[in-house]
Amino acid sequence: MSSSLGVASCSRLGEEVASLELVGSKPDLERLLRLCAAVSKGPLPRACGELLAASEGLACPRIEARCAPGRMHCDLAAALRCAVDGPQAEEPGPDEDSWRMSGPLTTEGGSWSLRGGSLEGQADVLLELTPPAGSGLRRAFDWLPQTPLPGEPRLAGAGAAAHLRWRPRGGIDLTARSGEPSMADRLYGLRNELFSQAVLDGSLEAVLYPPRQGGEFPGLAAALGVRVPSAAVAAMERYLDDVQRQWPFTRQPYTASTAPSANDAEPARRGTCLVGLRVLPELAPCYVLDDDALVLGWNRDVLERALAVADVTATATVAASATEQASPLLASGELARLDFALWELADRRLAAARQRRPGLSYPLRDLRVSLDGATTGSRGEVRLRLRLGGLSDASPPAGSAPAETAAAAAGGGR
Repeated sequence: MSSSLGVASCSRLGEEVASLELVGSKPDLERLLRLCAAVSKGPLPRACGELLAASEGLACPRIEARCAPGRMHCDLAAALRCAVDGPQAEEPGPDEDSWRMSGPLTTEGGSWSLRGGSLEGQADVLLELTPPAGSGLRRAFDWLPQTPLPGEPRLAGAGAAAHLRWRPRGGIDLTARSGEPSMADRLYGLRNELFSQAVLDGSLEAVLYPPRQGGEFPGLAAALGVRVPSAAVAAMERYLDDVQRQWPFTRQPYTASTAPSANDAEPARRGTCLVGLRVLPELAPCYVLDDDALVLGWNRDVLERALAVADVTATATVAASATEQASPLLASGELARLDFALWELADRRLAAARQRRPGLSYPLRDLRVSLDGATTGSRGEVRLRLRLGGLSDASPPAGSAPAETAAAAAGGGR
């Protein structure tokens, strides 16, 4: 591999000061900074733009930057210079990483690192995260993946802006959290038995769809693996009893069946929809028991889209834009897929519904995530392989993507 970028940092537990070091080949580093700066909003793109401007003012093949110790904040752009001697000026060997970055995760400790190959066309990047010892952030690490789920996805990924499926490291047990219940716990009953390891087997799958044409909210659906299906349904109904004391709504029985296969039709799946729950836009959640999983949808349309119900699937395919129909699917063994063309589509539709201009643009087409080797190390680190597809040096301005197709405009609404 050829050299691209190296960043290293160190911080000791309890320190507020972190030293940060950067070194890499100037052309590859500038390509990386252009990708970062192409995201149109936020402090990170702004910082990347400042680094890019500083790099373009140097005339050398490799560059480096170090922050002076004892400073609260690192100004890498001011510290950027040509790498002329030492290890930083040497090209790595053919089996070494093309580039790498790393830094402290918080001032209390922990770390992150990125490394990988060429950032042209398609690139594999390795992300490693190490949690700070004894930090509240460590609990968030429990939701990171321990293993991918075997078999095929349960939910329909066609037209989804995001699709994930994995088994979290800490399982799914909201009842086991220590401390006083939060406001969300009290409002939505998140410490109900439904969300305990006695009911859930720890597997998680979720999809996020762009809103329908004219819609006000993206479509979210999730599948939670259960240990004993009948016990899970009973726990869900008791949970709805509890929630109904907080939020008025009407329960409606619901039955869904999938499209017939070549051999036979799938058995009907039964559940409940909540009607009249006036909490968030278009929220009228439904659930069904699908074999050994509870499948929940933001509303009936989203649930049926996720379950690939026959008539809804046919209507949605006709009404979908070319962008939605061309979306790739989550491959076997992958943890997650993000389709940024569909993120932009979602942003345009939400902007139109709220009469505002679209926001972010993205410098890549899609992102796929899988585990890299061992799931965790001795310090609790997680290693993820990120596959970046459709990379470009610059992104088009926000809102410049092709307009919705006539079919989507005519038939995509609810």
